[in-house]
Amino acid sequence: MGAMQVVVSESTSLAVSGPGAVVWKYNEMVLKTLKFLKDSVEDQNHIVSHMISLFLVEDTANLSREELLMKEIYNLKVDLENEKKNSELKLELEILKLQLSDE
Repeated sequence: MGAMQVVVSESTSLAVSGPGAVVWKYNEMVLKTLKFLKDSVEDQNHIVSHMISLFLVEDTANLSREELLMKEIYNLKVDLENEKKNSELKLELEILKLQLSDE
């Protein structure tokens, strides 16, 4: 029975060699996870925006101009936060892509 070797390089790639020659790439797993999270954030943003618009339509008849503006400001703040998170994920994704291409 051969000895199992685990090698972790500076680029955070994890390789396991030995019987079965199993190879794991940590960067690829992180990249796939980030892509999934990015898509999930975008999907949730669309759902929340749609729900907010439904509530705005129902409430518009009973709201003053000031209240409508306050709601719109709130919605814009939520959108801005979502965009910031999305941008951070995109940046991290690009960094990981660069790391993978350097290997």
